[in-house]
Amino acid sequence: MGLYPYLNMVPFRFPSPVPDITFVYDSPAGISERARRGDLHVAIVSVTDVFALESEWEPLGPYGIATRSRAQSVLLFSERPWAELGGAPIYVTPESRTSVRLLEIILREKHGVPDFRFTDEPERAVAHLWIGDRAIRHMREAHRAPHVYDLGEEWTNWQYLPFVFARWIVRRDVPSSCRADFGYRLGRVLEANLKDLEPLVEPYRDLMPPEEAVFYLRGFIYRFGPTEDKGLARFRDYLERIESSVKLMPGVAT
Repeated sequence: MGLYPYLNMVPFRFPSPVPDITFVYDSPAGISERARRGDLHVAIVSVTDVFALESEWEPLGPYGIATRSRAQSVLLFSERPWAELGGAPIYVTPESRTSVRLLEIILREKHGVPDFRFTDEPERAVAHLWIGDRAIRHMREAHRAPHVYDLGEEWTNWQYLPFVFARWIVRRDVPSSCRADFGYRLGRVLEANLKDLEPLVEPYRDLMPPEEAVFYLRGFIYRFGPTEDKGLARFRDYLERIESSVKLMPGVAT
């Protein structure tokens, strides 16, 4: 079972070792690559890669991670406002393909900046996209960039729909009884964890105080409904619309 080592994943953490499940922790890009290689049977996967893997994988219940407002940990730290990013080098994290594609869409479609340049050299960039716990740490720095943009908030204020960052999927060749068992156990763990988040966030005290961590987690959606499905479909429509025209720099996750 593959999942991310970030704070926002703790609602899916099993409370103790499970004899028949091996847990693998990696970045979103790392989990997606493991899924492509067939190293995993169940995983939470960045939605851009969910689309790419759908011939061999299918959703595992209504579970994943989404937001209806601020994501709080998918952030663009920029020396310039949106309108002045044309032609400027923007560093994008290699940890998440979906966050990079979301940034593309926001730049092109929302702010009308078609000539942006993505780079994998952070020291040369005027803006930096960070995700997860690293984004939280950057946000808390005393000398952070003058402009900080939350991509979840950028999307939801624009589209009036949630943004789905990742969802749980299972290989299609896993027996149906096992798929049902995985889904049932995942749902039970999520339900129990959301009732009592305080013990789960204690190990992240160096990242933020426990009460702030609980507030942060309460801002996410972990069980999807029709509105999240609409948001996911809207994102996919944008991806398909620009797929043939947007060219990212070599070496940058897409």
